[in-house]
Amino acid sequence: MKLSLEHPEYLTLLLALPIFIFLLKNWRTKRQQVASRFAPKATLRHIISSSKRKDRFGWTIIALILIIIALANPQLPGKPEKTAKKSADIILAFDVSKSMLAQDIAPDRLTRAKRWATELVQKLANQRIGLVVFAGAAYMYMPLTDDIQAVTEFINGISTDMASYQGTAIGDAIGAAQQSFSDEQVRHHGLVLITDGEDHDSDALKIAENAADKGLIITTIGVGTQKGGMIPEQTDAGTHFKLDENGQPVRSKLNSEILKEIAAAAHGEYYNLDDPTDATKGVEKMIDNLDKGVYETKDTSRNISLFPWFLLPAFLILWLNYLQNNQFFSIIKNLRKTKMSVTLILILSIFLIPEFLQAQSTRKLMNEGNEAFRAGDFATAAQKYEQSALKHKDFNSVYNEANALYHSGKYKESAEKNMEAFGLAKTPEEKTMAAYNLGNSFYQTKDFSKAIDAYKQALRNSPGDLDAKTNLTKALQQKKQQEQKKHNKNNENKDRDKQQQKQQQQQNQKQQQQQNQNGNQPSQNNQQQGEQTQQNAAPQQMTRQQAENLLRIMKEDEKNTRAKVMKQGQEIPPRSGKDW
Repeated sequence: MKLSLEHPEYLTLLLALPIFIFLLKNWRTKRQQVASRFAPKATLRHIISSSKRKDRFGWTIIALILIIIALANPQLPGKPEKTAKKSADIILAFDVSKSMLAQDIAPDRLTRAKRWATELVQKLANQRIGLVVFAGAAYMYMPLTDDIQAVTEFINGISTDMASYQGTAIGDAIGAAQQSFSDEQVRHHGLVLITDGEDHDSDALKIAENAADKGLIITTIGVGTQKGGMIPEQTDAGTHFKLDENGQPVRSKLNSEILKEIAAAAHGEYYNLDDPTDATKGVEKMIDNLDKGVYETKDTSRNISLFPWFLLPAFLILWLNYLQNNQFFSIIKNLRKTKMSVTLILILSIFLIPEFLQAQSTRKLMNEGNEAFRAGDFATAAQKYEQSALKHKDFNSVYNEANALYHSGKYKESAEKNMEAFGLAKTPEEKTMAAYNLGNSFYQTKDFSKAIDAYKQALRNSPGDLDAKTNLTKALQQKKQQEQKKHNKNNENKDRDKQQQKQQQQQNQKQQQQQNQNGNQPSQNNQQQGEQTQQNAAPQQMTRQQAENLLRIMKEDEKNTRAKVMKQGQEIPPRSGKDW
C-alpha cells in the first residue's frame, strides 16, 4: 500500500513550526522575567508549575501539525477498476547503430537522444508508448504501455550493443512499428524516428509512404550535425576510430534530407535535436492532431482521501483546549498526563491498522500463490500473484506471476510480465533476474534475436552470471541455425525456380521447333492443296530481308530468357557494405 500526497507543498509549513515554538518560548521567558520583579521566585515557580498553559501549548502544536497534514491530503490507492481510456499510440524508434556513438554533439548522439526521450515521456503520461530499436535490423523492444516508469527504465537500458547487425535500416524500423499497431486504418498511431539518418536502406521512403496510407504519422528527429564526427571503437588496445574499407576514418554525418522526405511522405515533420524544446513541441503537436483510440486499462487513480482523519482530531484537540478550564475536566483530572499518549496511539492506529490488514492480505495471496506454484498448479499461482499485484504492485508479485505464466507455457504473456518486472526492479540483482527470465521467454518463442538482447542486458547488470552466459551461447547457436535454415530454404526455392525456368525454357524450345517444322512442312490438308496447285504455282519463298528479321527476333528472345535465368540465380546483394 503506497501512501501519496495530493498537495505535498503544504508540508513545507511544518518547517515554520520550530520557528514558531522558539519565538513563543522566548516570549514566555521574557514574561517570566518581567513577572519575577513583582513576585518571589518560589511563588512564581509554584504558579508556573501548576498552570495548564504548558499542556495547552503542546496540544495546540499537535493540532497545528495535524491541520498541516490534512491540507496535504494523504491518499491511499483505491481498488483498481477496469475502465476505458482514450489515448494515442506512440512508438519511439531508436537508432542503435555504431554511428550513434559519434561525438559531434555532446556527450554522444545516443546519450543525447536518450536524455531527450526520458524528458519527453514524462510529458506523455496519458499516452501509450512503445519502443523499437534498430540498426541493420529492427525489433520491438517494449510493447505499448501506459506505465511511464517502465518506459523510462527501458530507455535507460538502450545501447549500441543491442544491435545484432550493423547498418541503419529505417524501413525495417517503420515496419516493426506497424506490426505493433492494429491492422485497421486509423489516425491514432504515431511513430517518432530518432536517428542520424544515415539510411542504408533505399526502400525507407517507399515504406513510409505505404505506412502513411494505413494511417501512420511519422515525426523524424535528427541527431547529429552536418559536419559530422568520427565513430569511436573500444578495443583491447584502447580507443580508436572506425575505418572504412580503404583504411580511412569514417565520418558519420547527419542526413537531414532523407529524414525530411520520410516525414513529408508520412504527413509528419522533421526536427533537429539541437533544439530539444522545439522537438518536444513537435511531438506534442503530432499527438494533438492524432485521433485518440480507446483501450481498456485498470484505473488506480480513484484514491481514498485521508484528510478527515487528521482534521477531526485537530478540531477535537482545539475544542478540548478551549474547554480545559471548565468544570467538566475535574472528572478526568487524573488522566491529564495520559491524554497525549492516548491520542498519539489513536492517531498511529489509524495508519497502522489498515496498513497491517492490507499487508496481511497481500502476504496471504503471495503465500497461496507460492503453495500453488510448489504444487505445480501454475495457473492458480499466476492468478494469486496477479491479485497480489493488484493490491500492492512490486517486483516480487510481478516477477512471480511471470514465472508462473512461463511454467504454464504462456511464453508471450510471461515476456510481457518480465518486462514489467524489469521496470519495477530497483537493484542490479532484480534487473538481472527479470532480464534473464525475459530471455528465456523469448527463447521459447524462438525469437532468438530478442533472447540474445535480453541475456546481454542480464550480463550488463551481472557480468559474472554463468547461466546467462550459457543461455546466450545457446541462443546465438540457435539463431545461427535458424538463419542457416532460412538460407538453405531460400537456396532451395532458388534451385526450384531455376529448375522450373529450365523446364520452361526447354518447353519453349520444343514449341519453337514444332512451329518451325509446321512452318516448313504444311499440314495434310495444306499439303493436299499444295499438290493440287503445284502444277499451277511454286511454293512461296521468304525474302533475304525477312529471314534476317526473323533471326534477329529469335536472338533477342534468347538473350532476354538467358538474362532472366541469370538474375534468378544470383544472390540477393546486401543493402550496403557499411557496418555503421
